[in-house]
Amino acid sequence: MRHSYLILLFSLLLTSCAIKAADYGLSEEEFNARKKQFYSICQGQERKCSPPSSYYNSSLALEDFLNNYDKYNKYPVDLLQEALSKPALGTNYASVNGDFWDHIKKISKERVEKKIAAEKEIAKEREKAAEKYRLSKKYHKPWCDEDDSSGTNCLFTIHSYTWTVLQQTHDGTLISKRYRVGLSHHTSRLVRLIVRNNSDSSLPSGDWVPGGIFELTGEPYQYITPRGTVKMGVKSKRLETRAEP
Repeated sequence: MRHSYLILLFSLLLTSCAIKAADYGLSEEEFNARKKQFYSICQGQERKCSPPSSYYNSSLALEDFLNNYDKYNKYPVDLLQEALSKPALGTNYASVNGDFWDHIKKISKERVEKKIAAEKEIAKEREKAAEKYRLSKKYHKPWCDEDDSSGTNCLFTIHSYTWTVLQQTHDGTLISKRYRVGLSHHTSRLVRLIVRNNSDSSLPSGDWVPGGIFELTGEPYQYITPRGTVKMGVKSKRLETRAEP
């Protein structure tokens, strides 16, 4: 295996030596820079860069790279390396190189799609941050730490289908956060009381709490669990109702 690899490497060097800068209308500096780029692409995959006339069908030849440099140079080295690592089938250079180009175009398309998706996600996060800033200014209150049940005069969000009604009380609606395990929903220990209002006070036990913006008031309250245990909590006040805040 090592012997075969050395033969391929020696073949590449011979081909390189036979090719001259003048053959491509390049200065020695330009010529050497392009050869270096070619060898960077082929690093660790020399067999796939052997001369087309060699025993192995190569995916990329130095002559082709130099003749079509502008075409190859549109793509970053790491993308060409990744494409070169993919399997390529064929009985001659044209067919194997054609497979190589199919991989280049596919990988390039996937990278563009990933970049667009990432940019959309960044834009979405920026919109969320801008909206939180707007609401903080509107109500003159900071945002609570996530899942903080003891904050004071801070804002928090309830998304649709995340909290359910435990029971209606004299002071308001006792709610509990739900979480999913597999296909089942379970009630967490995080419980809050929404002070009486038109949106929540008529909801029966087990109903989902409509999404919206809330204030954790800091005002304490006591509630009794279904097992009869008395616990302390902090009252919350609905500020806005939103389907997907």
